[in-house]
Amino acid sequence: MVNPVMSDSGDYEDEWKNYFKRIISNNENYIKSLELFNLEDIILSHNTESSKAEDFEYFLSLFDESKENSISSVIYKGIKYIYVREIRDDNDSNVLIFMTTENNEEGKKTCAIFNYIVDTDLLIACCNSTDLSLVLKAISDASKEE
Repeated sequence: MVNPVMSDSGDYEDEWKNYFKRIISNNENYIKSLELFNLEDIILSHNTESSKAEDFEYFLSLFDESKENSISSVIYKGIKYIYVREIRDDNDSNVLIFMTTENNEEGKKTCAIFNYIVDTDLLIACCNSTDLSLVLKAISDASKEE
């Protein structure tokens, strides 16, 4: 995986889009198996291999008092995404789960891809909020071509 750096134009590097295209094509069935379920207007990406109850328990565990997690949001292409970030120290954190409040196909696909990547690529999980917007752009561009 290439480092998440912007090119001189302020856009993401081409390697990012190619990386996400490979992830999408290599994991197409898994990504399509993800469903959305609505939890008080927060729409979670849900893998059909696990139960909604298991996913709900995981979601609740993110807010355990013993953990220093923060919840943030970003709006990309008019879709609001919410993510939970685990804070380990002042300079170390990573995204644990990525959700949306919008019930549409683009939001669903973006959440599915992002959550798959977060589980497999620590570099993306640790991206800061500036890089997160570039990640969303690269995912969106890559998924259009599939």
